Amino acid sequence: MRHPTDPLPGARNMGGAAIPRPVGQRWELGTVVEYNPATHTSTVRTNRGRPLENVPQLKQSPGAFEQLATGVSVVISWDVGFPIIIGVIDDVGLPQTAIPSMSLTGVEGVGSADPTQPTNGTNNYRPPFAPSDLGPNDFARVGRLGNHVAVLEGGLTLMGSPTAQVRSIGPTGTMQTIARRLEQVTDWGHVRVENDQGKTSFVLRAGSNQTTETGLDEQHWTIRLDLGATGDMFDFQILEPDGKALFRMHVGSDGRVQLYGDGGVDLSSGAAGSADVRSDHAGPRSLAVGGDDAVTVAGNRALTVEQSMTEVAAGDITRSAGGTWTEFSAGNRAIATGGDATDVVAGARSTRVGEDDATEVDGEWSVLARKDVTITSKTSVLVKGGTKARIDANKVVLGTNGAHPLPKFDVFLRDFGSFLGDLQTALANAVPLNPFAVPGYMLKIALFAAKVGVGAPYKSLKVSND
Repeated sequence: MRHPTDPLPGARNMGGAAIPRPVGQRWELGTVVEYNPATHTSTVRTNRGRPLENVPQLKQSPGAFEQLATGVSVVISWDVGFPIIIGVIDDVGLPQTAIPSMSLTGVEGVGSADPTQPTNGTNNYRPPFAPSDLGPNDFARVGRLGNHVAVLEGGLTLMGSPTAQVRSIGPTGTMQTIARRLEQVTDWGHVRVENDQGKTSFVLRAGSNQTTETGLDEQHWTIRLDLGATGDMFDFQILEPDGKALFRMHVGSDGRVQLYGDGGVDLSSGAAGSADVRSDHAGPRSLAVGGDDAVTVAGNRALTVEQSMTEVAAGDITRSAGGTWTEFSAGNRAIATGGDATDVVAGARSTRVGEDDATEVDGEWSVLARKDVTITSKTSVLVKGGTKARIDANKVVLGTNGAHPLPKFDVFLRDFGSFLGDLQTALANAVPLNPFAVPGYMLKIALFAAKVGVGAPYKSLKVSND
């Protein structure tokens, strides 16, 4: 079927090759009406008003593909015997200043804004979406939304868009990645830089086994890292594929640090004796140990508590010192034992009390000394018993030289009683000068002798011998 706009039969079937070549004209301008992605050809309406269908496009290489958009002004050549598009050209027009042009580098004062470059001219072929910072010897391929590939004078190479691009700075050997949001996907996992209404985050999801963890059909991430808003500042986790936590380190926005190890935590400070470890706590500290707790210190250890200190053990407490043990209390000291108490001192023991010393024992109290015992008081000594106070020894010595023995009153009283009996007998046998007075004196002697003989009332009720 003949196309109504084709001047010759077969033009639609054979494309632009069937259209007669313009006489005396090798090139002409036209506008792309439509582009056919299946055949990589265009339908072009020339500036003279005639349509050209199935018009191919001249390419730089076999692997170069550029599909033209509708409305693009193109240059058509007939030099090969049929029309081909050899390039595009921007339409002439007035400069556009209502909408600011985009910038590839974000640098001001270069390109069209460079004061050293000429700006005069009668025709304007610069389209509105052309970058404002392009200058002489710059190359750029730019899309309608600002996406671009650019090689600029000075060794700068760009690929991306104004808000998401990769920069290579040749003179300094620097590679820069600039983006509002970033995502990288590999067999190991994916990395994302997120911006959720101004709340930014760095998110890492990864693993160590592609078959069971990181595959597209698995995504059982065993390595998780969240920085910023999603992790409440910093959250690093190592998990099992089923989600069980093996390790976690979290730093919250309040400055609190959490460290967890499911199998335990080992902290090392480096070579022995060459690295210090410092831990400062501005506020309270709480330590909970579910099992045994062992601390080994190769050198000295100092513990300073500026306020009260409490130690509670539900079981036994054993303390051992290989050298001297010194305890000092600036205030009062109280020791309470619910059961028995045993002190074993292999050497000498000395106790000094600045003021009064009181010991109260509810049961018996005994002191065993395998050598001498000395009790010295600069004033008086009081030994008091509720019933008896007993001093039991082979010999009791009073005084420093032992020259003042304690009298044996029981023997003395027996001997003195015998003496009084003998005196009474002697007086009874004597001839008195006053026979009437003798019986009265004899009665008094007899009464005194009777009291001395039985020992009462001359025996002490508090001090006695067995």
